[in-house]
Amino acid sequence: MNDEFDIFRKPIEHVEDAADTIEVTPSKPLSISKDEIQIDVEPIVLIIDDDKNVREALRLILGKKYNLILCSSGWEGIEKVNTQVHAVVLDIKMEGKNGFETFIEIKEKSAYLPVIFHSAYQDLKNPYEIMNDYRPFGYVVKGDDGKQLLTTLESAVSYYFQINKNSTLLQKIQIQEEEYRTLVNNLNVGVYRNTGGSKGIFLQANPALAKIFGYESVEEFMSKNISDFYVDPNDRQGFVSVLQMNGYCKNFELRLKKKDGSPITVSISANVKRDTLGNIEWMDGILQDITEQKQAEIYLHKLNSTYQKFVPKQFLDFLGRSDITEIQLGDQTQKEMSVLFSDIRSFTSLSETMSSGENFKFINSYLKRIAPQIIKNNGFIDKYIGDAVMALFPENAKNAVDAAIQMLEELYIYNQHRKAKSYKPISIGIGINTGNLTLGIVGDKDRMEGTVISDVVNLASRMEGLTKMYGASILISEITFQKLEDPSIYDYRIVDTVKVKGKKEPVTVIEVLNGNSKRIIETKLMTKRDFEFGTALYQEKDFTEAKNCFRRVLDKDPADKAAEIYLKRSEYYEIHGITPEWEGIEALENK
Repeated sequence: MNDEFDIFRKPIEHVEDAADTIEVTPSKPLSISKDEIQIDVEPIVLIIDDDKNVREALRLILGKKYNLILCSSGWEGIEKVNTQVHAVVLDIKMEGKNGFETFIEIKEKSAYLPVIFHSAYQDLKNPYEIMNDYRPFGYVVKGDDGKQLLTTLESAVSYYFQINKNSTLLQKIQIQEEEYRTLVNNLNVGVYRNTGGSKGIFLQANPALAKIFGYESVEEFMSKNISDFYVDPNDRQGFVSVLQMNGYCKNFELRLKKKDGSPITVSISANVKRDTLGNIEWMDGILQDITEQKQAEIYLHKLNSTYQKFVPKQFLDFLGRSDITEIQLGDQTQKEMSVLFSDIRSFTSLSETMSSGENFKFINSYLKRIAPQIIKNNGFIDKYIGDAVMALFPENAKNAVDAAIQMLEELYIYNQHRKAKSYKPISIGIGINTGNLTLGIVGDKDRMEGTVISDVVNLASRMEGLTKMYGASILISEITFQKLEDPSIYDYRIVDTVKVKGKKEPVTVIEVLNGNSKRIIETKLMTKRDFEFGTALYQEKDFTEAKNCFRRVLDKDPADKAAEIYLKRSEYYEIHGITPEWEGIEALENK
């Protein structure tokens, strides 16, 4: 049995040297005679039995040696318990308050008053079990000639006077008992002992437990079956199973109900006492009402979930913060990530055909299809900028490229839906760049927000802008391409090397074809050789042959904007020539 806590353990077990002074074996009467101890008063024995014939028989058997107080009920017997009583003979099966209940209350009034169970009632439990469960001084079966009862009673009286010989120890024990009882009764948590089984009954409880469940008194509370307190009766079996398996539990949460039927959430720590077969005989427990705590936890979880819709949890994780309440102005960290920008093409023209309400409805309809593709590829959305999306991918560049491809695939499905509703299809551009960036909190003490600061972000935005010029759906930077572990799993082509606004160094732009329609992919793959051969000739300043390559591309795919741009450049330089410092890199100051 786990003894981490044993609420109802007798305080005597904690008194130094008590075992040397008082030696008690509950299952066997003390072998001490009246002659061994000087007894200056005639012992008084309290007889509690609801059978008049038994009381009369005991008067005849015991009356010659002891002064007797005869009581016909447990209630009456409890009232007679005082310092003048030296032993109790108690029947078990009685009307009203039975012997077990009476025993408990006698012990609460006088813990070391010896009580002998005297009963013919053996159906409930055998004597061995009763001795283990209640620890009376002895158990005597009714029906014999009284010799065993006399012998047991003599030892009980001697035991009582032996304790009283050491008044200092007894006083110490009594003070400790009273302090312990006061402590338990004044605790603001519930303390109890109850039986196991399918229903169970309370054997002991403190006032706090009754109060938790809305009862005016402990007696009213203990009159209920334990199963009456469960919102779902099946929960008790689950709770008992845990105790049966482990022998104890800590902070086990249950949904129970009060006297008025209102539900409460409680936390229970309990310890069990088993019989010889390993079954639970009783359990001692401490119960706390954590209803308000759970409601606060639910509210806090809801609050954090709401905040995470504005500040992603991943953002907080990178800052080393567990929740939104911990962030501080100036928090920041650096990490390599891939940044994805996406934007709806010609959104301004599209929005002008809709009311403000229709605009919001449209954007939300679009975003609820696009956002999940980012999340399932281990990315998170840093911000929405109207119809534009900025997302971060902290693990690898592949996640960002895969998300972009799946965004296009989902867009195709969305356009089928729009077509069925007679709405115009939409197209998007996606730009991706990879590098070190800084995530942090900016603003002032009254208004803060998370943001990402880095030239990496700016270039990702420029990549998205270039998709319109080159007629591409997905453009990635050369550094993102280099970060891909296996670029060969994608269909792609190198589009251009340019200087974008705000960047001194040239940037190689690569178009990822996956995610487009099958026709677009097949056409661009079919013309890829001529396109890339043409760009090589263009870099070698052979504009005449370069023109021929780009014309062959456009003959097969008139919609290829990149080939059209190269053809116009080649024609211009063939006529006007190039400057000495020309390197084949186009400066796009407005892009």
